[in-house]
Amino acid sequence: MHLWPELAHMPLLDHWPDRPLPFTHERSEVLAYLADRYGFDLVEAEKLFRSAKYAKVIRFNPATKLWCGIKGGES
Repeated sequence: MHLWPELAHMPLLDHWPDRPLPFTHERSEVLAYLADRYGFDLVEAEKLFRSAKYAKVIRFNPATKLWCGIKGGES
């Protein structure tokens, strides 16, 4: 996808910032970032998130529970 090079630099973001409350798309920092950055609604942002995760353009750190691009955030 043409967004992968740019998305690889996504900063550290929380996809479920208010654990242990139930997950909602509206509170996801990741989805908010994708929606704002690319002009998407939350449904489109969620599709992009899933595609980027599957393509391994973004990664999850289980220790911090944060997501970032493969070239962004923590090393």
